[in-house]
Amino acid sequence: MGPALIALLVALADPTAAFALAIVFTTLAVPVFLASPAMGYWKLDRHAERRLLGPLTAPRLLVVYAVTTCLTMSLGLLEVGYPGHAAAAGATALSGVLLAVNSIGSAIGGFAYGGARLAMPVEAQLRRSLLLLAVAVGVQTLVDGMWPLGLLAFIAGAFIAPSLTAVTMLTAANAPPRYATEAFTWSSTCIVTGIGAGMALGGELVERFGAHAVFLASALAALAASLVALGLRPAAPPTAQ
Repeated sequence: MGPALIALLVALADPTAAFALAIVFTTLAVPVFLASPAMGYWKLDRHAERRLLGPLTAPRLLVVYAVTTCLTMSLGLLEVGYPGHAAAAGATALSGVLLAVNSIGSAIGGFAYGGARLAMPVEAQLRRSLLLLAVAVGVQTLVDGMWPLGLLAFIAGAFIAPSLTAVTMLTAANAPPRYATEAFTWSSTCIVTGIGAGMALGGELVERFGAHAVFLASALAALAASLVALGLRPAAPPTAQ
């Protein structure tokens, strides 16, 4: 909903109003989180042995972080690619629309993924979702019209939320209990780093080569995430005693 609200506020008011609304939502998130049962899900073990590098000593978690960084770099590139394409087509006002369509696709994909009962392991689900995202974004390099691009943006978005959900689940599954908070802090760091790097690279690419180059780079980043995810094999079931 964010990109759509930004487009609406910029059209009706100015960018300052969009920043103000972002601050309002961020502020509201704090009491909503504190009022939720989420705080009771974690059990703190004060006597567990701890190391300086914390969750970074878990090899599988490092692979999850690498996948997360590549995935969010792909998303950061898209954040630049859609406005870049709209600007090149002389329809700058549609930048927010393309981002909103992509976000709506992600929301619907997230609902569908959350309600599905998939038999395959999460690791396999992640690899397939990332590969489909790479294909959907890669096809956008062949499109010039706004309507076809909007349709592809929606399809690509459908694989974003499932991919992000899968990496979050794998972070939780592979984080040692004594490092749970640190594990998700590192995950957030990977997300912010990936998106920031993608936006920076996207800005350079769109100025030099145009939006199609940004979409190609985004597809390659998603493909890299899928290949890195090959290093995540499903954990073996516990041996019966």
